[in-house]
Amino acid sequence: MKLTVLFSGGKDSVFSAFWAMYQGHEVRLLSLVPESDSMMFHFPNVKYCREQAGAMGVGIDFLHVENRNELAELEAFLSKQAKAGHCEGVVAGAIESEYQKQRIEQICARLGLASFAPLWRTYDSYVSEVTEYFNAVFSRVAAGGLGPEWLGKRFDSGFVRMAKSSRMQINPSLEGGEGETFVLDAPFYSKRLEITSSLVEKDGDSHTLAISQMKAVVKHLKA
Repeated sequence: MKLTVLFSGGKDSVFSAFWAMYQGHEVRLLSLVPESDSMMFHFPNVKYCREQAGAMGVGIDFLHVENRNELAELEAFLSKQAKAGHCEGVVAGAIESEYQKQRIEQICARLGLASFAPLWRTYDSYVSEVTEYFNAVFSRVAAGGLGPEWLGKRFDSGFVRMAKSSRMQINPSLEGGEGETFVLDAPFYSKRLEITSSLVEKDGDSHTLAISQMKAVVKHLKA
């Protein structure tokens, strides 16, 4: 099946893309470039999703959307893709957000497309796989117990333990809006990505690791 994976470059969408590829589907990524305060789509460093697509060996499209029309613009794009025979289903990385999951399902229902949410309510099992096999780093943190010192650090088992024991009620999967990630490496990447230059941008209570330069390093198979 030809599937469009809604792709932000974070751990959820990268894992969702891996799931679709592992299932044998023909995958193409779609990165939405929203305005900064979108409730539906993540945006930090979205331009570097092209580097991730290259490491995965799949194609990618970018769609700029306005907040007030983002779902309508997404639906219009998917409709064109479906009519052209390029899309038969949509994969979203929703874990707990009913808001996100239901709206994607409604779009798919109207267009006659299949809808997949492989991470839906997987909780600890999903997080443990990400921390073990992915090199996902914090790309954005917001109010809720995480400060700018976390930017660039790995989303790992140490963070998960801290989150579970914290009095700040930090969601270990970051579904409470505490932060966002960017995946630099995964077992199915042909290249690992390295951030070579970045700076921290502050916006109210939020801090973003703005990547300015990145390089891809080919991984060699171990003998």
